[in-house]
Amino acid sequence: PASCIIYAQSCVYLGKTYSHLETIPHENGCAKFQCQKGSLVAVYEACPRNIDGECHFVGSQFYHRYNLYNCTTRNISNLPVYSNEPLPNPTPPGCTVNGTQYDSGKRFQLSDGCLQYQCQSGTVAVTSPAACD
Repeated sequence: PASCIIYAQSCVYLGKTYSHLETIPHENGCAKFQCQKGSLVAVYEACPRNIDGECHFVGSQFYHRYNLYNCTTRNISNLPVYSNEPLPNPTPPGCTVNGTQYDSGKRFQLSDGCLQYQCQSGTVAVTSPAACD
């Protein structure tokens, strides 16, 4: 006699029943599951729009208002929970001018004293002219 394996064909997520192979939106509005033989399988893993209004893939990093974030996931009760975790901002690169090192954001003048400069993340910018004779 042939043996059969009977799978539960439906899935229940947040109190709603879904059929086999049906795509199910995650409560965060970005990620998606698929009901596969009674189990929820993540088919699109993304973090919610709570930081910048955009969905971000798990493992991706993004900047918003000068802060760096990482989209992460962890399982709670066998279901993925997605979150945008803040990361420490990297120190912006400084500038070297005529052998002198300046930190990013530092203002300085050169020996002629006519122009004021600022180191801006590795780039030297003229910020304002000074009084010159």
